[in-house]
Amino acid sequence: IEEELYASKARYLVSYLEWEEKPLVDLGAIFQVNHSLFFANLNVTTALPLNCGNMYDSDYDSTKQYLYSINQNKAGLNIQGDFFTGIKALTVDDFTLSPVIGLSLYYKNFTASNGYSWNGMKDKTGLDENVPWDSTQAVFVPQGKLSDVEITMKNLTAWLGFSFEYKFLENFYCSFGAFVSPYAYTWFLDDHKDNFVEAHGKSHAHQTMTETENFFTDFLLEFKATWNFLPNQVLSLCVKYYVDNNDKSVTWKNGYIND
Repeated sequence: IEEELYASKARYLVSYLEWEEKPLVDLGAIFQVNHSLFFANLNVTTALPLNCGNMYDSDYDSTKQYLYSINQNKAGLNIQGDFFTGIKALTVDDFTLSPVIGLSLYYKNFTASNGYSWNGMKDKTGLDENVPWDSTQAVFVPQGKLSDVEITMKNLTAWLGFSFEYKFLENFYCSFGAFVSPYAYTWFLDDHKDNFVEAHGKSHAHQTMTETENFFTDFLLEFKATWNFLPNQVLSLCVKYYVDNNDKSVTWKNGYIND
């Protein structure tokens, strides 16, 4: 996950966070109904709450990167559900064309902790201005002395499209789907905590919340190969390619709005 925050007026990058998701172990279930006239698929997955790489945090002013930190990333509650249904409108020999509608939902949560950093911020160094994070004047903050950062994401995406299915053999068939999203909504919360509020004497915690609404900017391509090796038993291989062209959002930081 790549998280970017820009200054509202000057439009320069002020914060860039990279949240790794490796390895992220998912458990799930698939429910399918396949009738001669229609089909419906429900896919539900959840990720195990395990460590999943690092979170890298970079902060900038208008001319330089003055902070760089490396933190351990752990998955929290992560749930995703996809529901697609379609009508088998046209069948010619072993080829079937179906108009499809769908809905995707997800909730994701990660926490970065136990980090260390190189900080060139003037409030940290005591200098008159910020210095680059890799400068000899920057201050090294050892592991365990940084506060936690938590992100939470919620998304709802509606889909419209078509599915093309071809049966190669009696028990083996492939399908290709192409979909566009008429509407998608995403809610994102970045929560910088203060683990050392008692030492500071006051809280340095802050939150940034972002909302986005997309109209016909998201696209999904899906290829699936299915082998029906036993009655009511199938083995499927699915590859999905998702494109999100939205680049605008509305952001609230501790109650103040930025675009």
